[in-house]
Amino acid sequence: MKKIFFSKILLILIVSMFFRYWLISNNQVYFWFDQARDANISQSIIYNHDFKIQGPSASGTKDTIYHGVLYYYLLSPIYYIFQGNPFFVTLFFGLINSFSVVFLYIISKKIFENEKIALLSSFLLAINFEHSQYSTWLSNPMMGLIPTLIFFLSIWMIFYNKKRTYVLKWMILMGFSLGLIEQSAFYSIYFFGVIIVGLIYLSKKLKTSFYKIFSIKEILAFLFVYILTISTMLVNQFLLFKAGIFTFKVFEDAVGHSSIWKNPRLVIKLFDTFLTKFVSTISPNLPLFGSIILLITFFVLIKKVSNPKKIFLLSWFTAPLWLFIFHFRSSSHMLLGLEYMLIITFSFIIYLFIENKNIFIKGTAIVLFIAYILLQFNAVIMIRNNDSSIFTFQNGVMLKNELKLIDKTYQLVNKEPFSISIWGSPYEYYITWAYLYHWYGKQKYGYVPSYFGTSQSGKYGENLLKQKDHPEQLHFLIEEPGVYLVGDIYKQFIAKQNSFSTIVDTNSSLEDGFEIIGEYRLQFRNKIQ
Repeated sequence: MKKIFFSKILLILIVSMFFRYWLISNNQVYFWFDQARDANISQSIIYNHDFKIQGPSASGTKDTIYHGVLYYYLLSPIYYIFQGNPFFVTLFFGLINSFSVVFLYIISKKIFENEKIALLSSFLLAINFEHSQYSTWLSNPMMGLIPTLIFFLSIWMIFYNKKRTYVLKWMILMGFSLGLIEQSAFYSIYFFGVIIVGLIYLSKKLKTSFYKIFSIKEILAFLFVYILTISTMLVNQFLLFKAGIFTFKVFEDAVGHSSIWKNPRLVIKLFDTFLTKFVSTISPNLPLFGSIILLITFFVLIKKVSNPKKIFLLSWFTAPLWLFIFHFRSSSHMLLGLEYMLIITFSFIIYLFIENKNIFIKGTAIVLFIAYILLQFNAVIMIRNNDSSIFTFQNGVMLKNELKLIDKTYQLVNKEPFSISIWGSPYEYYITWAYLYHWYGKQKYGYVPSYFGTSQSGKYGENLLKQKDHPEQLHFLIEEPGVYLVGDIYKQFIAKQNSFSTIVDTNSSLEDGFEIIGEYRLQFRNKIQ
């Protein structure tokens, strides 16, 4: 029996790995400013011994709060091993996060005590489009995928399991996993709400006070491991506080405007965010079908799932509300990890329907199962065809297009020196292209271009390319897609280019002297003598 079990899990794991590989194959990797910045910073740890205690800045906090630095230390050796290649780094983390199917099997088996539901949950996660996107997203939240499962497994074993055994070990694991989640994204502090719900449930079940549930040793073990895991974050915020950068007033100004308490109209956006998450997980690109399944899910969850399963799953589903009440953001990654709960519940629904004696209900289960599979595969096909990602507002910012553009510049100059100017996002930051030329261009062609544009002094990767106050004889203007700034900034940018260089007409020019490569625009220019 054990061999059969391991064979099934191994097969699902292999499917999971191939599905994620398929998503990013042929350099279909989302690579933009954040990814280039993190690649540069993480490699400087090894090459320059530039050790860090500050992670990436948390969006929406005006650079007053930072995520954990652990992400950089995870990236560092992987980038070193793969010599700076973002594709292999992405593939590595995609394969590691594929093991989420194993952890989801374990937690599903613990909850329902049913191997069929557990295997189904594991399989549905293996081919889940959204989780595959998160698994291959070179960004700090990706680091929290497996720790989230470990955390909720700990929650179940501590508060909801029939037999409360090895509580101390589970408390340590809960503290460690919660710390890792916090390192991946500071806002994950809302998971403490799940602990509070568990405490209330267990207190009522045992008919005892909160402070009598755990021993001092167990509480201290949890706190010690948790604080130790997030210690670099605490030190960083303390140093920012001493420097006057992080203050409670600044923090309140950064997040207070999005509080549901202060702006009740955000409730509508809150509902939309949850609905979007559910649709993205269960039925990507088919919102009506997803909305119907959502109603069925809640009906089954409330009517057919018994306590404590119901309380546990609902506490998981509503966990983000602990944060959104005070700071609401509609970013998809704010609900990271919720897909696990949705898949577990959806698997239970399919199992419940398939076990029903009514042929119509059995047929419905089969339709739901097949529809889920088709929708997940279709979502991957569509996003690959569109050169897009669920995380970007800039379609086409894929590594494959960027490398094609870089190859084109070297082909046109025929081994001659050249310079580049960038119209990109964020405006006046060249790190994306500086990193790609330094890693790919230098490795393949033996040299890199110089940079003509605003000073990069004090910015990320300032020494990757030589900066000049005039272009080379051969010059390129690179325009990223979806970069729109107010006023006449773009006109001024083009005027400066025209004051130093003229457009070279090539056979492949399509519009205004620009060659279209994916969603990028490349313009070949000559310096004015």
